[in-house]
Amino acid sequence: METAMAVRQANDFSGLFETLDHFGPLPMWFQIADRLERAIADGEIPINSKLESEAAFAGRLRVSRQTVRRAQQELVSRGLLVRRRGIGTEVTARSAVRSSALTGLYDELIAAGRAPTTTVLAIEQVMADGWLSARTGITVGASLVRVERVRYADGVPIAVLVNWLPPALRPPTVQELESRGLYSLLRDQGVVLRSAEQAISGRGATGDEAQLLHAKPGDAVMTMTRLVRGAAGDFIEYGVHCSLLGVRTFEMTLVAP
Repeated sequence: METAMAVRQANDFSGLFETLDHFGPLPMWFQIADRLERAIADGEIPINSKLESEAAFAGRLRVSRQTVRRAQQELVSRGLLVRRRGIGTEVTARSAVRSSALTGLYDELIAAGRAPTTTVLAIEQVMADGWLSARTGITVGASLVRVERVRYADGVPIAVLVNWLPPALRPPTVQELESRGLYSLLRDQGVVLRSAEQAISGRGATGDEAQLLHAKPGDAVMTMTRLVRGAAGDFIEYGVHCSLLGVRTFEMTLVAP
């Protein structure tokens, strides 16, 4: 009886999505995820509730299944939903899945008891090309601030960091970047770092990277790309980081489907 009631409540969308703006600036997936998150937090959709299928959900809201899938995946990454094979998508306790914290390398080094220092290579205005547009969704030709740094730990170079910021944000100064992490500086401006899409891979170091990292061209490096979004789902920062292999460790908790 309780399970049936939970399913009914999870599928009762009355009032939750009446104000979705199909033509506004906020992505539809972000609006849907935001309303689902609030409904779960307020108990309107209780723990252990089973959501209806993506197709039914998409049809009810007049959006694509891809939009629903991305909205739900956002909440899966935050530990609010879990997908179970043969069962569907369920509301779960927040502690069931722990996503990696949205922190920068500077803060990671401090937490590890290391002494971070930074050499700033560039702070410059650039125009977005097709490569950046495809990864951030910004318009080709839009103005951006490009920041390039080398991060050291205890005097040893460990990472080359390249970041792009929208022009609406105040560009950091060399002095600020030499003494603090980028995310800390952004938060001081009142910027909310809401979520990030991150990918990690490995390859050989380029000649320039090898020189900066005191390595040899072709030596194994780990690369991380990260797109950070703000409270309204807007683009806040896109970064490409190249680290010597073994410098950074990413920990996360996984649950079985």
